[in-house]
Amino acid sequence: SYHDELLGILAKIGEDIARHDPKFAIALEILGEKSLESSTLVFSRYTDTLEGFLKLFESQPMSTRVPGYALYTGSTAWIKPRLGTFEATKTEVTDALNAGNISIVFCSDAASEGLNLQAAKNLINLDVPWNPARLEQRIGRIARLGQKAEKVQIFNLWYPESIEAKMYTRLLSRQSDY
Repeated sequence: SYHDELLGILAKIGEDIARHDPKFAIALEILGEKSLESSTLVFSRYTDTLEGFLKLFESQPMSTRVPGYALYTGSTAWIKPRLGTFEATKTEVTDALNAGNISIVFCSDAASEGLNLQAAKNLINLDVPWNPARLEQRIGRIARLGQKAEKVQIFNLWYPESIEAKMYTRLLSRQSDY
């Protein structure tokens, strides 16, 4: 039907936009460098953004080279080791990360609190919260007691030359003043 055809066209446009999104491209580049040597958390406030990025990640050859990955959004949690996908609890996601069965956890802000993900050494923020306390909550998932890495890496992504860039630059400079 016309309705289904239109929805198909719109879905394809959305995939093309995601494929050419500069933040997604940089996040994929970081994952390509980091995901085989250490574990990484990928955060987004929006589940749609997270799912779009996850779909793009799964279309990349690197997705088959990592030990496994997981998604945790609060309402949805699953683990995808090399074989199959399994529903999981937040404890199972944490345990899989600690055991090295997965090397990437895609997280919504629901994972900002109550998850001990210090087995990860890298954090990619696909969007940076405007509230400094929220940003600290995300960073607190890996920069915490029990972290074995000497140093953790935080990657905050935003669109260059945008209002978002100006806001985040100001937010991060204020944060470093404390």
